[in-house]
Amino acid sequence: MKIIHLVLVLLCCTGVGIAFSSATTVYDEKTVINGNVVSQVHYDDGDASTPIGGDMGWYVFHCPMNGVEISLDQTYVGTITDGELATPVYTTATPYTTYTATYEDCSQMAEVTYDLPGVPAKGETLNVYVPIQPSPCPTPEPGPIGGDEGWFIVHCNINGASVFFDNDYKGQTVAGGLSVPIYLTGTPYNTITVMKSGFQTATDPIQYYPSKGQSLDVYITLNRETGTDEPIVAAENPV
Repeated sequence: MKIIHLVLVLLCCTGVGIAFSSATTVYDEKTVINGNVVSQVHYDDGDASTPIGGDMGWYVFHCPMNGVEISLDQTYVGTITDGELATPVYTTATPYTTYTATYEDCSQMAEVTYDLPGVPAKGETLNVYVPIQPSPCPTPEPGPIGGDEGWFIVHCNINGASVFFDNDYKGQTVAGGLSVPIYLTGTPYNTITVMKSGFQTATDPIQYYPSKGQSLDVYITLNRETGTDEPIVAAENPV
């Protein structure tokens, strides 16, 4: 009986010893590049020499364009910042074969895919230079000035007088006046000039602008140049 008890005690102690030796211990290892944590490896079974997932290497992507998003085999891994992006990969895992760069080109999203130059070995850094160049964006053609519209009605005592807003010719007075449409979103004019041969040129400042859909009346009188005796014939049927 004593021998049996001794054997049982030895078995129990051996079992406890096995339980103690199989206790799990976890360690953390962080890899920092440019002040950022790019990987965190966990070790198990009390052996800090064998990381879960295997040994690691790095791809460092270089690109002159910031904001380019990088994906490895369609898996997003980060965005180019300050001209580069470092991303860790497990050397014992299934190797990646391609990388995709996604970026904005002329206000549209563009995407290009290239083959990776290889697989980094344990502790190795493999530099990848992303060969993308932004396209020259076409210069948009200026369209017609749009926006809301109002009108100036230029009244004049002489028909056939030329009307200018600043230096822009708008037409000639007919039946005592000229209606001039103005885009309210365009650059505002400052002066109205009316001229005709044999008459003194008249220029008046624009003090008010019409509102949307409104007509604003402006009255300008032309006088004969000095030394002319021909009487002024007033415009008939003024606007």
